[in-house]
Amino acid sequence: MSTIIKADVADHLNYHTGMFLTSDYMTLEQNYFSNWFWLQNQYLFSSGVLNGMLVSQAGNTLAVSQGVAFDDAGRFLILPSGATPVTLPSDASSPMLVYAYYPDTSASTANVVSEAAQLLAAKRVPANGVLLATVTLDAHKAIVSVTDSRIPVTSRLPAALGDARASAAPDTFLQGTLTVPAAQLQGAGASTSVTVHFYDTQQDAFSAPPTVMVTVGGSIPYATAVASGTAQFVVTLLALQAAGGGGDIALSWIAIPGTSSVSSASIREKP
Repeated sequence: MSTIIKADVADHLNYHTGMFLTSDYMTLEQNYFSNWFWLQNQYLFSSGVLNGMLVSQAGNTLAVSQGVAFDDAGRFLILPSGATPVTLPSDASSPMLVYAYYPDTSASTANVVSEAAQLLAAKRVPANGVLLATVTLDAHKAIVSVTDSRIPVTSRLPAALGDARASAAPDTFLQGTLTVPAAQLQGAGASTSVTVHFYDTQQDAFSAPPTVMVTVGGSIPYATAVASGTAQFVVTLLALQAAGGGGDIALSWIAIPGTSSVSSASIREKP
């Protein structure tokens, strides 16, 4: 996770008697609180569902229950009470992914706008979307099944300090987290590899390749293989079964000083 914190993120109004409040001033104050909430959520929690947002099927129609979620930017997605319908696009093909996203109201000129979560069904989930369900269709575009694909929000604590890791003493253990797009691992036997640098500066962190242990979050099993160097390691994920969803796969890792250049594991964390 890497977010540019803008220079004016902490600017807010200094109220005083006789001050003339314009719409620009009010927007500045509104942005001040929004920015703080979003940054706090983004750095404390992963994206996912906090409560509700269950997709249900009635014949060939879909509806989503009320609920709340966080997206990758830390924005609060709120779906009001009542079953909100989801319409499949005319060119739908199996499988379709139902997701929620935060609406962009910046171009609106209305006096009042709604920032309730919006729902879509598509072949892929964008970076700002929160996956809710996977819908299987038959050859005639009739709904065959709806699979719950919600991923619960998790804590990002303990904090990952990014560049601050470069100040660690040589050959001390390091740890961190990363995400891998599940879209690359939809089918059983599919695999993908990701290179992870121990330091953001990509400098050597160890005098000899460490032993790197990787834990994969979620209920879907993956086999993992890790090849480590002194500055980075490469983790390869192999899907042992169909993923059934398009959300990102969360991994946590720990590097322990040692002399192992290649290590492997098939660790799965229970949800």
